[in-house]
Amino acid sequence: MTEDAGGTLKKATIQFQLDSSYAKTETPEKLMLLIVGNSTDYKGSLWFDNIRLSAPAIEDNYVNATIMAETRTQLSGQTKALTVNGQSIPYSTEIQLADPEADDSAKAVYQYLKAVGESDAVIYGHMEDTVLKAGTSELTYSDTEDLTGSISGLNGLDCGNLFAGFAAKYNTRYPEAEQIPENTEGNIRAAALFTNEAAEKGALMTLSAHMPNFAFAATMDASATKTYDRYDYTAADSYNLKGNVMNQILPGGQYHEQFNAYLDMIAEYAKQVDGALLFRPFHENTGSWFWWGKAFCDPETYKSVFKYTVEYLRDTKEVHNILYLYGPGSEASSLEEYGERYPGDEFVDLIGFDTYDSNPVPDEEGYVFQENFENSVKLTDTFAKQHGKLFAVTEIGIAGMTDADNRRPEWFMEILDILSKDIYDCSFFMTWTNYSDSSFYTPYVASINQEGISASISVSNGILEIPLDTHVDGKTAGAILTDDILAQLGEAPSGKILLYANDTKLQEIPVLFNIPEQEKDPLLVDNFESYYGESSMLNSSWAVNKDSGSNLVISLSEDNVFEGDFSLQFSYDETNTGWAGATIAKESDWSACNALQFWVVPDGKNQKTVIQINTVDGGSYEAYLNMYEEYATTTEPMFVTLPFLEFVDKRNQTRLTSEAAGGVTNFGLWMNAISDSSAITDGRVSGTIYYDEIIAVASDKTEASFETSEEISVDEMTIETLKKAIADTEAFVKKEYTKKVGVLSKLRENKQKRL
Repeated sequence: MTEDAGGTLKKATIQFQLDSSYAKTETPEKLMLLIVGNSTDYKGSLWFDNIRLSAPAIEDNYVNATIMAETRTQLSGQTKALTVNGQSIPYSTEIQLADPEADDSAKAVYQYLKAVGESDAVIYGHMEDTVLKAGTSELTYSDTEDLTGSISGLNGLDCGNLFAGFAAKYNTRYPEAEQIPENTEGNIRAAALFTNEAAEKGALMTLSAHMPNFAFAATMDASATKTYDRYDYTAADSYNLKGNVMNQILPGGQYHEQFNAYLDMIAEYAKQVDGALLFRPFHENTGSWFWWGKAFCDPETYKSVFKYTVEYLRDTKEVHNILYLYGPGSEASSLEEYGERYPGDEFVDLIGFDTYDSNPVPDEEGYVFQENFENSVKLTDTFAKQHGKLFAVTEIGIAGMTDADNRRPEWFMEILDILSKDIYDCSFFMTWTNYSDSSFYTPYVASINQEGISASISVSNGILEIPLDTHVDGKTAGAILTDDILAQLGEAPSGKILLYANDTKLQEIPVLFNIPEQEKDPLLVDNFESYYGESSMLNSSWAVNKDSGSNLVISLSEDNVFEGDFSLQFSYDETNTGWAGATIAKESDWSACNALQFWVVPDGKNQKTVIQINTVDGGSYEAYLNMYEEYATTTEPMFVTLPFLEFVDKRNQTRLTSEAAGGVTNFGLWMNAISDSSAITDGRVSGTIYYDEIIAVASDKTEASFETSEEISVDEMTIETLKKAIADTEAFVKKEYTKKVGVLSKLRENKQKRL
């Protein structure tokens, strides 16, 4: 708005909003007034007055958050499989990458992304998650971490301006560290350090490249050692569409050397990254807003430039930690259209698309974005499967997201619901950068509001809950658990520590109060007496793994007990090709033993019932109870002795020896469905088996033994024989010998009781 100031003069009040977060780290040194004219030919004087800084009242568009972020996706990785929410997805053993010499990190990330895609989960990504943010500077360096307690699962950087400013950012963030030169080489180094820092926190890393327009890259120092220092790339960015660049950057082209020098910069960065990098060059090429877009080159030229980029980095620069991503826009309406500019299977590892919702309104106002989005997901997922590639949504978000009056508040969850459908194998989706509180793509924490927020900690023994004297220091609440309160709690195997904010429970941690730590017997796998009747404690020691569509519940049972008060109840429900199992870490030396003993109650279903012993050398030795007639023909309780020689390594069919058993790492109980079994009903099989007193022993039995309650005669080994076995291994000292005598004494007592 303007008003007359006399004659031809006009007066206006101009206000600029500054990002207040910079005020905490930046000190203003001068005020500059720069005037840029637009649609005017005015020449003359301008007058400025009343220049001031102010803090105007800002409308409160924010909500107070007191709900603690929860981990609802249970994720664990083993050597051969990824387990997501109890579903075990085997890693692919045969993969074909764009780089046949890809290093182990690239192969592992590819296998991991493929397994995630095949699960019911999807990785959340946020571009520049740990280097730029919209939220408060009083918390972490990541808006995602401020909200959830963790940085994004996929983090990304862009090298469009040769990582300009990264060295300065690193030096400011870490003033005590060795300072990095603030030049291009230093910026590359700092970008790699930020990348490695995010990777150490568990993030996968992606790199995009809003490449400068090479037609405007003027020669700066032709003799510079670093090729990228020979050119000034700042004159024109990726949105400058002049110069016919795509047709002039391949070998023989006018801008080929400038392009190569830029790729040298990327190679230098990638070689300093500790791990795999997901590189997405020439993205959104099916639009025409970048100089590599559809309007500026034909499909064959685009594919040739993409292929050259891969070959230069892979073959010329010998960079082998890169997975190559092809990420066009979302324009394709058919598989043929999507494939029009696809570089080819030999040059791509993962495909996706970029898309943004410009008008997220309620359904009743004709909302169609998510319907169109799912069509793109379906098409791209199909293309990926046909070509043996991974699939991801390489960019997605709300264009022009505002800090208030968003009309589709569940937008992010709706997108997640689409991508996590079983029919799609989406590995990740990535939102774009939060540049500031006026330009952002994800929610953020604006400030820490401590007014009216009270925190308290209490402890519980399952019956009695006692509040503690709690003190709050910033983001941390603490309390002292006194001897008096411990005495009030008594012996509590099901104890809890509870955190409240304004009487709302935020977190609950299971603990043991006044329970002495039990001495562990290296020969005893488990007798199920150390969990104090708490199945939750059992499940924290035994890890359940299961096939998709199959279920396994393990719990403590007071029925069908061999000795003591509890046994293991192993209840499975599987598809006709399914499997499930439970494993426990057991790092022990069993070299003085030659057999495994345990008590079991069969269920008569005669599925593949696996007893598994894993060793430090990678051995996975298995015995199958259903293959023994004595087990397969009864549902009566029995005491089983399996000589080690009954266990066969899955890898090479060698048998378990006492020497190999000197390095036991873990133990497993598994149930695999037999598809043509008579126990299969409507494509499923279910049952319950009980186990108890699983222990390694030295036995004089040379064959598998199955003894019912009337027949049990537990093997006893004389002290002289035990001494000789101990003398055969340096790992068993006197203390270990004493433990074994104690175990044998207990077995003798059990025998006498039964007799």
